[in-house]
Amino acid sequence: MDDRKCKVYIASPYTVGDTAVNVKRQLDLAGLFLDIGLIPFAPLVTHFIHMANPKPYMTWMNYDFEWVKACDAFLRVPGKSTGGDMEMEVARKKDIPIFRELETLLDWCDTTGWHINGDNEIPTTLAKYDKIINKSNWII
Repeated sequence: MDDRKCKVYIASPYTVGDTAVNVKRQLDLAGLFLDIGLIPFAPLVTHFIHMANPKPYMTWMNYDFEWVKACDAFLRVPGKSTGGDMEMEVARKKDIPIFRELETLLDWCDTTGWHINGDNEIPTTLAKYDKIINKSNWII
């Protein structure tokens, strides 16, 4: 692999529970991923576009499907999400590797040659990830 960074699609709950809290959690994950050298796609950022320019649900889902296809890997965060499940099906059909845990995603990045920043920081990163996605905070 060259020096390209791994593009990771983050699929997480949005409409179940507090949407603002769900958006914040996904953005926290995106920031964490940037810190370690991944290139995250956080589809819930469209929450803010929707506030300014509302669109039907399937417009946003079709937008997300296109981004799924552009990513190298797919992370399905725990929690109930019909949209996340639909996005995961797109990834599966496109043979994009699907992960349910950050640790397995990072292992895959390592074994397939994707560059990750700060290998010494991985335990700290995993602890931060666990804190963000603490299953008691997501509706499952």
